Amino acid sequence: MICVAALAVFSACGHQTPEEEPVMDLTVFSEAFTEEFQEKIASKNDGELIAFFKLNRSKEAITTLVDILKNKKNYNVQCHLDFANAKFDQYNGESAIAVIPVTLVNPHFPDQEPERFTIQTSFTKFGDAFLITEIDGDLLHQRHHAFYQRDFWATEFALEYEKRKGVYDIVERLQSGVDSIIWFTRYQDRLYFYFTKGEWANPKYVYDIEKIDSTAKPSPFYKMGLLDEKGSVIIPAEYDLIGTLGFDMANLVEVKDQGKYGMYHLESKLPVIPAVYDVLIPYSGEKNVIIAKDGNRTGWFSSDFLYSEGLPPIAQIDDFLANYRYLNKDLIIQQGNQAMMEIPKQEHLGDGFVVPPSYLVSMQVMDTIENGFMTTRHVFNAGIERKEFTGFSIQTLKDKFNAFIVLVKEKYMEGREEFYHYNKMMVTDDQNKIQSVQKYSGMDMMSIRYIAESDLFEGKTTHPYWFWEIDVPESGISNYYYFQIEENGNFQDLPNQRIFAQTKFVKMDSSYLKGKYLINMDEGTSVKTDFLSAHTIQFMLDELLADNGYLFPDSERGSYFYYLNYHYEENVLEKEPSLEKVVQQLSEIERHNFDFLGGLLPKTLASR
Repeated sequence: MICVAALAVFSACGHQTPEEEPVMDLTVFSEAFTEEFQEKIASKNDGELIAFFKLNRSKEAITTLVDILKNKKNYNVQCHLDFANAKFDQYNGESAIAVIPVTLVNPHFPDQEPERFTIQTSFTKFGDAFLITEIDGDLLHQRHHAFYQRDFWATEFALEYEKRKGVYDIVERLQSGVDSIIWFTRYQDRLYFYFTKGEWANPKYVYDIEKIDSTAKPSPFYKMGLLDEKGSVIIPAEYDLIGTLGFDMANLVEVKDQGKYGMYHLESKLPVIPAVYDVLIPYSGEKNVIIAKDGNRTGWFSSDFLYSEGLPPIAQIDDFLANYRYLNKDLIIQQGNQAMMEIPKQEHLGDGFVVPPSYLVSMQVMDTIENGFMTTRHVFNAGIERKEFTGFSIQTLKDKFNAFIVLVKEKYMEGREEFYHYNKMMVTDDQNKIQSVQKYSGMDMMSIRYIAESDLFEGKTTHPYWFWEIDVPESGISNYYYFQIEENGNFQDLPNQRIFAQTKFVKMDSSYLKGKYLINMDEGTSVKTDFLSAHTIQFMLDELLADNGYLFPDSERGSYFYYLNYHYEENVLEKEPSLEKVVQQLSEIERHNFDFLGGLLPKTLASR
């Protein structure tokens, strides 16, 4: 739809000459018009700007023009009128013409060339107010649409490729002297290149999905080293893996050989800690030391890399190790915080990854190689802007088992949600050997309790999502998980598809309904409550029935339970099973919860 014909002259019908007033000079007249125009663009009421135009065009055309000027037409294009550099002419005492510079920018690609042009508008003063009677609406609309059609992504990708072209050229030069340059990184304004001697197969990049093996490991027929951009060997190709440069301490990098860890110093190019230890744990405080563990043997390295047996003479060191304080730190993995690595190929541009230190990998807080981090401002081959480790907890389970839990928040730049929150739980035995690693979605640190009656564990955290789309109006509802641990350490997550898992595994009481909730109202306000609403209690009851095959007479109600991952009509006891028959085959726990929840509802609802 074309907004307004370019340079078309529209007359203002029904105009009455205002009472005689002193004629303003052009400067005062144009400043008053500019101020009023800017106020109406900034107003939250679109009607004020619509009324500012007295044009012989449809309401739809004027509304489109208003949307462009107020930056509501498309979130990828922002329109800026440069009133400070506008030119005014043809002033006759009550009307004038303004030529206003316009700039269109894409806020997501601020470094790309904007679109610049001018529009002409005629305006007249009627009493105390101004009206626009002509405007280059066609020109504004056409330029706006053309700017929106630009392939910004391709242009940005080309710019990012150009930034790396020099790196790719260095890789091509260095490649002639080694078997393979697999990664590059920038640390302290210097380029470094990870290279291999022998065949390298990175399990993080397998393109044939049919051949993906979750147990895949890099080929044993290689050794890894590190070069600088001149081709000088910083670390010889004698290791199975080289870590992220300077991850914890400046100029230090972990190296791994046959499952053992050591450290290299980048400036001296020397192995300051031999690769003979199971784990290396840095400590920063009154002294900067590195604790080294090998089996049951513990020692430490001073800042001069002198080795001593036992623990360093630091008051808090026993607590630091016994309670795993080194895992409880505000760690943020993000481009700029770590020396992210990239594969030096165009198809991997923007996909950054880290090789975390041994103390994080040994407890499986992080994987051996963590990829998918953005090294560009825009999403190309990776979508994680950052990963934050925001909390840590050790909880005793039963007998010889403990749970190590880290709370993780990922900012992901693609998908429905921007932030993803989860608890990562490592279950260990009395020898601190990891028996199981699990992930549980949740906004805050999960608390675990043992329920002896059912011989299971219950994990509780705050659900990261709202469920208003399926008739659950509260936010901040609790998210429950249930699992069992056998004496031999076998871990079993109890299968569940329900939002309210507690209705399946435990006999509920009012404690499962109490909390601190917010209910969002239609007017944009919210109401606090400390008990779940009748809507939500009804939903819990209906979800219990739906998961047992009840076919609701109201098909719309039944459609709420699409997520239960079953063929709804194939799981019912009959074509239209009665409520009584479904209730008869409930488990003892479910029957208790059916009665309990139903007793909290009006009879007409509970008996549906």
